[in-house]
Amino acid sequence: MHVGVVGNKSIYFGVVRSIIQPWDLICMSQKDLICLILAILGVVLFLYGSNYYNAIVGWSGVFLVAAALLAEVALEVYAYIRKREVG
Repeated sequence: MHVGVVGNKSIYFGVVRSIIQPWDLICMSQKDLICLILAILGVVLFLYGSNYYNAIVGWSGVFLVAAALLAEVALEVYAYIRKREVG
């Protein structure tokens, strides 16, 4: 995919092509996709709770976002340690 021309050299943006395509989101691992969905659900719950002055729903949204972020970090650390022990 040639995007632009500088002088007589073309610029190749292969990364831009993969970011723009919507099906790349679906090609994520299931663990990453679950963490992303939990974080989005947490943000929605937080906004709903803050909009209707419902503290329980709002705080559960905050904790859900925090849990999704901590789970993602824990999974990355586990994968790093596992790869390090095997190799």
